[in-house]
Amino acid sequence: MKKRNKGITLVSLVITIIVLLILAGISLSIITNSGVFEKANKAKKVNMLAVAREEVSLAIDTHITDSYINNKKITPKMISDEVNKSNNRETHAENEEQFPTYIIYPETDTKIGEEIQVKIGENLEILEVRTTSGITYDNNKDNQGGSNSSEQKEVGNVKITITDVRTSRFTINVEPEEPENIAMYQYYVGGEMLYEGTEKQYVVRGLDSNTNYEVEVKAIPKTAISIGKVKQKTLNVPEIKLGDKYDKYIYIDAVNGNDDEGNGSSESPYQTLDKIADSGIIEKEYTYGIILKDGTYTLSTKIFSLQCNKSINIIGNKNHTTLNVGGMFNNKVGGSKEYSVNFNRLIWNFTESSTQGLLCYNSITFENVVFINNKNTDNWGFFFPGHAEYFEYRNCIAIGSYNAGLRGGGCVHKVKNCYGKFVPGFGSCDWQEQTNYKTTTPQVDSTTYRITEDSSIWEDVGTGTDLDGSPADLGVYGGEYSWEYGTDLD
Repeated sequence: MKKRNKGITLVSLVITIIVLLILAGISLSIITNSGVFEKANKAKKVNMLAVAREEVSLAIDTHITDSYINNKKITPKMISDEVNKSNNRETHAENEEQFPTYIIYPETDTKIGEEIQVKIGENLEILEVRTTSGITYDNNKDNQGGSNSSEQKEVGNVKITITDVRTSRFTINVEPEEPENIAMYQYYVGGEMLYEGTEKQYVVRGLDSNTNYEVEVKAIPKTAISIGKVKQKTLNVPEIKLGDKYDKYIYIDAVNGNDDEGNGSSESPYQTLDKIADSGIIEKEYTYGIILKDGTYTLSTKIFSLQCNKSINIIGNKNHTTLNVGGMFNNKVGGSKEYSVNFNRLIWNFTESSTQGLLCYNSITFENVVFINNKNTDNWGFFFPGHAEYFEYRNCIAIGSYNAGLRGGGCVHKVKNCYGKFVPGFGSCDWQEQTNYKTTTPQVDSTTYRITEDSSIWEDVGTGTDLDGSPADLGVYGGEYSWEYGTDLD
């Protein structure tokens, strides 16, 4: 009897298992036939496409919003490298040098079993995002397969205003009626899309002066587009007539000039700065503009003891003119309180590893000068002590391995709209400051010397105004000898 009961229990168990397997098979078949697995897999791929698109878009924005980079210099490799750095990816550009091309997400990086390709156009716009199996991502479609099942959302009118108009930039402001229905904005200038993002404001840089531009902003929700349009003209380049500023001009050309045969004219320049110290070249009762052409020059003590009773103004051609300055910390500099010596629009480069300074009687103004101190010890490298009434620094930049220590034995230092490594040097120092940003870690472009740090700390924050009438910038791209513009001396 006991054996019979055990047999029935075993048979019942086997039958139960078989029934469960049949039911499970039926359920699996229903799920498979209804496409649940397929839809879930596709949704996963579409989500990854959206992630890839956003990563590439942000990488493009990172380079476009750089205040000094020309969009034409951006390469596909730069975009791919930025994606990899910011998102720990392993993407590569199909063509590393030219657009249009694809940013490729390899199969090992996508976790969806296939490669993703993001196509970027010549104007840095994203044209297409797809997988190798043909699934695509579209800003205006929810299911990414063809039909549009989302509810259409109205975005209303889009109002555009233009503010902060300069010679080479202006700011586009967007005021939508239905901001809650808008996914992103696309900013177009002259038919070219420059930026895409969620911001309602975009600063356009690198524009031509005195030029009309057509501005468009597309407000893009999921299923509708609203376009606002205006036209805006940039301002004229400020008229800079340095040729009318001084009584006499002397031209010096380190490359093509000649001290023996030249006469100091633009057509027949001298070769060295020391030449102006020759007898009879500098006369009293005149202000002088000393124009240094492109090249490298050497500063000696001779220009501080000339037969002059007004001013000597040395003017370079921005980053194309370098003035090498060796050690001058001795009483031999001498000089005269009868005239000032001023340095404008050039690079002041320290060339010796000893303490330097100008122990002279001449007052000096440095305007739109980049000081580079890679040779001297901290807080000693470029200070200017002396017996002068004042030393003034306007719209200057101090960079290099060491700080710019300013000191003065009874000499006043006037520092205005400057940026970088300006610190008190050894000994006493009387400072008169107006709106500077002092930092031991200045950030500037190594070629143009434009400040690359957050623009809120240097743009439009200075004392006074720039040449175009806007609030003054810090650094060499603001002020009277702004590196932003050419002059009639070129």
